[in-house]
Amino acid sequence: MRNANLRYAASLEDVGFTTPRGLSRDVVLHLGTGAWIRDHHTLLITGPTGIGKSWLASAFVQSACRHGFTATYVRAPRLLHDLAVSRGDGSYARLLARLAKLDLLAIDD
Repeated sequence: MRNANLRYAASLEDVGFTTPRGLSRDVVLHLGTGAWIRDHHTLLITGPTGIGKSWLASAFVQSACRHGFTATYVRAPRLLHDLAVSRGDGSYARLLARLAKLDLLAIDD
């Protein structure tokens, strides 16, 4: 959890299914088991601004960590900056290797 760099202190147990976001309780709880990570599937969370996509991504990262997966949350601008800097200072291969070892990399816009 220390290395997850979560943006929000979110957990799947706190997801509100009463607000009209189109979330299915069964789908979210099934994704919370981490089977999709084990099966090397991708999860893409889309929706309008302010609906809670970043919060939900943080909750999935937190859930993955609790299930023993290595996971981290990163904003896309920061990731792109780190990749550019690492290309310049010669640590690009190390950064890619570190990212490749993760079970879950949550990239937020």
